[in-house]
Amino acid sequence: MKKRIKKIAIVCGILLVSFITIFTIVAAAENWSGAREWEATKVVLEEENIELDFRKMIPEMPKPEDNFCATPLIRSIYEFEHDRTENFEDILSSTGETVYKNPEIRERFLKMRLPDSDEKPPLPEWSLALKAELSKTPDISEILATHEKDLAGIDAAAMRPVAQLPVDIGDTFVEHVSTVLPHLHDFRDFQKFQTLRACIALEAGDTAEAKAALRTLIQIARSSSSQPTLISFLVGQTGFSDALSVIWQGMATNSWSDEDLKWIQDELGKQHFLDDLERALTFEMVTFQIGSADFMKSVSFRDSRHLVTLIGSMDEEGNSSSSAGILALAIPSGVWDHNKSLGARLMLKHCILPVRNREVPDDKALLDALEKTTTRNFLAKISIPDVSSVAIRGYRTNVAIDLARVACALECYQLKAGGYPDTLGALAPEFINKIPGDLMAKGQPLKYKKGLNGDRYRIYSIGQDGTDDGGEITLRESSKTPRQKTKKGDWVWGY
Repeated sequence: MKKRIKKIAIVCGILLVSFITIFTIVAAAENWSGAREWEATKVVLEEENIELDFRKMIPEMPKPEDNFCATPLIRSIYEFEHDRTENFEDILSSTGETVYKNPEIRERFLKMRLPDSDEKPPLPEWSLALKAELSKTPDISEILATHEKDLAGIDAAAMRPVAQLPVDIGDTFVEHVSTVLPHLHDFRDFQKFQTLRACIALEAGDTAEAKAALRTLIQIARSSSSQPTLISFLVGQTGFSDALSVIWQGMATNSWSDEDLKWIQDELGKQHFLDDLERALTFEMVTFQIGSADFMKSVSFRDSRHLVTLIGSMDEEGNSSSSAGILALAIPSGVWDHNKSLGARLMLKHCILPVRNREVPDDKALLDALEKTTTRNFLAKISIPDVSSVAIRGYRTNVAIDLARVACALECYQLKAGGYPDTLGALAPEFINKIPGDLMAKGQPLKYKKGLNGDRYRIYSIGQDGTDDGGEITLRESSKTPRQKTKKGDWVWGY
């Protein structure tokens, strides 16, 4: 019996030593290939002028007197201190206190928002040619009257040439993921309020008030997208969409004068929307796609049980798996190098460079590249598809800006000539310097149809599917309220 046990022990020992030897060899090979692959990827990124130091992507702050964001009411929502922590568990449980420098002033700002409601107020929506139904919107007359002085102060600050928020996301990956941006939620609420304020003014025939609200709305959107984070860009993108809906509403009701239309066209022409998008995508790649992989290589044993929560793997109850987290500690560092290398290359090829070159991102090619999950692509598979969808949202808003600029020129033409032109070519250079092309069909002009189905006109892009549907949009069939399918149909500006 003892001989049998001894024999089994010897066999198990041999097997264990063999496993350790094989694992060590495989790990060494993976570490070598991963490090080599990352060095090659860094060369590619540098050749494309991709900045790998996120600190250099943070813009310098302008003079306070030139900066819309420096006005006290706006400043009050982003001047705060939040407990930063190196404790991974605290980050994932969203603990930490936020202390505002001027809570009383911030409270005044927060009161300028739509009343709480379970239903979305029927505000204008340019993409659906949907006017605001003011009879069904919340009554904000008391808020407008009570905060008239504060609104006037913000409107005056909106005349400043720059809208730039400061950026403070720390230096380490843990600090990046623990950064809180509560001001973005406050901005989003204020954007909705300003949208309704502008619509009410348009219905009352007070275009000066509507224009003031629109200017502030644009500056709030600029403020959000001035930060290089992807979430900040998205809030800014939503704000620009709100501003475009106000512009559309004013055109639908023939409220804008020739002077107003030229001002709107000029303001929209100042946007560098896709440049902001490229910066946000690059910032996301450096701080998360690359930063998370580097963090995985040095994660502590204490944090291992929370590791998989961060990268998206949880059990059925939504809790982190300690066994999976501890297993992650045994993964060779080369696996993480391969993950960050592949993730960076995919983001460069399918997100960043298409935006830089004004080409349409190829969603299908990206999904095909991530079809199979491997040890070398699972980080990219978790995060990059969502990032790619952000790029398309940015394209849609940029196309809408182009459509709105052309619409301004059409309305100016109509005010002078008494009718709309037969072609867009008649607008340049008197009413617009140059007719923008269709971003979704590089090298092709935007489409224009005069008087289609009782419309004044329709200007449109062929949209994400690359098919000319004659200026028709496609609605989601299952949606309770009208919603456009962004992947199907044209992107249309019309009436």
